[in-house]
Formats: sequence, C-alpha cells, structure tokens
Amino acid sequence: MMYSNMMLCYAMCAFYEACDREYPYSEFESLVKNVMKVPFKMLNLFDLNDLEKHPKLKQIAYKVVEDYKKKSDRYRGNKWGNTWKVRVNPDHRVTGFAYVCDSCPLQEFAKKHGYLEFTRNMCAMDHIVAEQFHGTLIRRSVLMEGDSCCEFWYAGDQTSAAKKFKKDSK
Repeated sequence: MMYSNMMLCYAMCAFYEACDREYPYSEFESLVKNVMKVPFKMLNLFDLNDLEKHPKLKQIAYKVVEDYKKKSDRYRGNKWGNTWKVRVNPDHRVTGFAYVCDSCPLQEFAKKHGYLEFTRNMCAMDHIVAEQFHGTLIRRSVLMEGDSCCEFWYAGDQTSAAKKFKKDSK
C-alpha cells in the first residue's frame, strides 16, 4: 500500500541530486502541485467533514489502515524490510481519522544518505494533501524532525478540532 511513497522518495532524491542538492521548498511545492493536479482533483471529491456525518466512512478508512498494519506487522523485517510501523488511533480520537507511524523507511533512508533537510519537504506535502479533501492534518510530531513518531490526525476543515489547531498554530 505504501510502496509508492518509497518510489517517490527515491525519485525526488535523485532529482535533488541532479539539482546539486539545491532546490527551495517553494519550487518543490509548486512542482508537486503541478504534477498532482489530476490526483488532487480526485481527492477534492472526498470531504473529510463527511466522516462526522457518516460513521461508515470512518469505519472503512480505519479498516484500510488496520489491514495495512496487520500485513506490515507480519512482513516487517522480512519480505518488506523496515516498512512503516503503524498504530491505529492510539489516542482514541473521536473527530476525524487518526494513526501514528513509529517507524518510517523514508526517514531512515534520508538519514542514512543525508537527505533529511530535503525530505522534510515531502512530509510538509501531507498538509497540502489533507487540504485537497477538505481536511486539516493535525500533526504535533514528525520523525523527520527527530520526534519519536509521526502523528497523522486528519480532521475535516470545518470541525472544531481543525479550527482550534489552526488557531493554536498561528
């Protein structure tokens, strides 16, 4: 499920090398937005605010992540190497959709090969992706920043949790 993130990371790091490791975030953001126009339009059809209105949607989202977690737990370190180690909604969030990654092969690759500064840009893109489906990524910890985990809490942009996070972030 997450292999495309690894492939994108490798491609972007090769691109970064071709630019002599000089590529400002603003240009990276513009590149991503242009390349992702079509997928972003598709994401825009989904509204995270609907999770609160339709609990079945939330159940489906959690089932997808739970299925990935089961597979990755079974194959991590063997067939899949060190893939993402996921905890599903460990803080029992009621609003939105949440999971935590305790390991990230992107971060390990970046650290090993000196790409941490650049790959932080990829993590920042998670916020732009959330916006595409009318959401806010409420994130207080990121492995690329040296934290012990990456928090992914997606809440609809009209929810009180998202509004509070935006207000507190200013």
